[in-house]
Amino acid sequence: MEQAIKYRLTGAIILVSLMIIFLPLLFDGAGYEELPHIKGRSAAEPPIVFEQYFPNLEQKAANPGAALEQDASPREKQEPDPAGHAAPDNEPGKAAPTPRQWIVQAGVFLEQGNAEVLAAKLRDKQFKNIYMKMVEIDGKPAHAVRLGPFDEAEAQRIAEQVGRKLSINADVKVKQ
Repeated sequence: MEQAIKYRLTGAIILVSLMIIFLPLLFDGAGYEELPHIKGRSAAEPPIVFEQYFPNLEQKAANPGAALEQDASPREKQEPDPAGHAAPDNEPGKAAPTPRQWIVQAGVFLEQGNAEVLAAKLRDKQFKNIYMKMVEIDGKPAHAVRLGPFDEAEAQRIAEQVGRKLSINADVKVKQ
């Protein structure tokens, strides 16, 4: 009987010792890794949008009422006014021409971490409308850091500010 008690006590001591060693390791947060695009960001800052996960996000942002227009009942045709001016063309199939939108491309990186560092630097310098887009360079996926969309004059101004504040050559491009 003494031998069985010794085995039980030895087993209990080993289990308690293991718990003392490993439980703090499980609960101290070691090994926990913050997501890099969230680290160090305040709640007031707009999120970085990865277009690879939300490919239609730009289209929805550019025309937020599109879904509502599809569900709306057809509008009645307007009669010309007595002065003889033509009524505006409101046919659902015809879209009004949209002005060109421009973006500022601050950099393109093969490593996502490098792109996030540049995006963080842009945020630190108080730039707005920062986003990242997956692009392809020489057949390899890359991460472009962009600002926008803007009109052409605003995009040129932002590109000059980015170049002056971060000492980089930012490109102005037509948004596609």
